[in-house]
Amino acid sequence: MDTAEYKRAFLDNHELVTSEEPPDEDGGLTFYSCDYIMTSSHQTSSGTLTVLASPGETSVKTSLKQSAEACSDKPKYLSDNAFYCSVTQGYVTNTFLVVTTISRGQLRVAMVTAGPPPDLAHPDGYATLAKILADRL
Repeated sequence: MDTAEYKRAFLDNHELVTSEEPPDEDGGLTFYSCDYIMTSSHQTSSGTLTVLASPGETSVKTSLKQSAEACSDKPKYLSDNAFYCSVTQGYVTNTFLVVTTISRGQLRVAMVTAGPPPDLAHPDGYATLAKILADRL
């Protein structure tokens, strides 16, 4: 996901650059991660996209239910395979968008954490981003 797509969905006016990490494997799962970093500070992350590939797993519903456990509030579903909510990590609360699909014979999950502060007022932007991510997974 490029910075323009991220900025449109989360109404982020900062100039951003991306920082992709090499794939990481843990317990048969492969994780891909990309940070969206404000160019003004080069240290403050505006958000993170994590993509998880899980071979053999085929339950989108179970994956969404497990992901929703991280929510600080009730998830707001955008479709049968996507939701957004707020999530608190330590003392920081962010916006959390999750998209899950079956692709290439494996479960794939895209998780976007954006903020702070949490901003749950843009469901159309989140729905557009969820469709983009689902198409790319």
